[in-house]
Amino acid sequence: MDHVSEAKIMDQHAWAIIEQQRAWIDQHADVNAAEFARLGLLKIMEEAGEAASALSGATAANPRKGQTHTMADVADELADVALASLVALAAIVDDPRGVLAAKLGHVYTRSLEHGAAPLPKAVHKPRPIWLAELPKVLLAAVMVCVDADGRVLLVHQPYSPANLKWSLPGGGAHDDEPPRVTARRECAEELALNIEPGELLCTDWMHATDRPPIITYAYDGGVLDEAQIARIQLTDGELSEYRFVTIEQAQAMMPDVHFRRLAAAMRARAGDGPCTDLQDGIDIAQVRAGAGRPV
Repeated sequence: MDHVSEAKIMDQHAWAIIEQQRAWIDQHADVNAAEFARLGLLKIMEEAGEAASALSGATAANPRKGQTHTMADVADELADVALASLVALAAIVDDPRGVLAAKLGHVYTRSLEHGAAPLPKAVHKPRPIWLAELPKVLLAAVMVCVDADGRVLLVHQPYSPANLKWSLPGGGAHDDEPPRVTARRECAEELALNIEPGELLCTDWMHATDRPPIITYAYDGGVLDEAQIARIQLTDGELSEYRFVTIEQAQAMMPDVHFRRLAAAMRARAGDGPCTDLQDGIDIAQVRAGAGRPV
């Protein structure tokens, strides 16, 4: 693969790389969001100083030293400033892309008000090319089922990573499959239960990792009676166990992001709040307010 192709691929995955860098730093420092912000700002200042030094060297501003850098060196140092800023941004907010997009939108519209030229209109591409370039987003659906005592049904996936084995019944959508159909099909395939999905309790957007972004729909699966529970049959090789657990027990069994989704769904199911729009398990209202990453 040539360098141009590599650069295009890296550009497409820029935010994933920024998140990977933030996570890597997180592994080496046990600090909270405020400390991350302070350290990130110091890193930005360090990189900015190196950029200024490179510019001085490229313009021979110091007669004693002469020209020690090129403008390519300056560009490289400025790229370090930009990267350090974005990694710091990702360290303290849950939606760095949204924050940057909002800032760009504000700067753009303000510049138009002061006479700047607008961006050129997009060139319309042939439909096959346009379709091929559309971003890929995965879709999943889960069902929130409880027993007569109000305990929620969790299933155990032996093939999943250790911290993801317990989850709500459900799974990924097939091609051109609505999420309600996905939820019902998955319950039939995993548990041998034909459950009509009830109210939509929450949606949850999860950012890309080693997979594309995924949107999960959580539906009310209702109260399972004794006859339905007796008919549960687990799919061989896919599920190894099921349990009805309290919300406190679920918190100890599930990864944080999945538990936050379950907690939001249970609140909506109990009538303690509306259907919630989540992002990585956090209410979008909190994300917009700049809530830090959960610890």
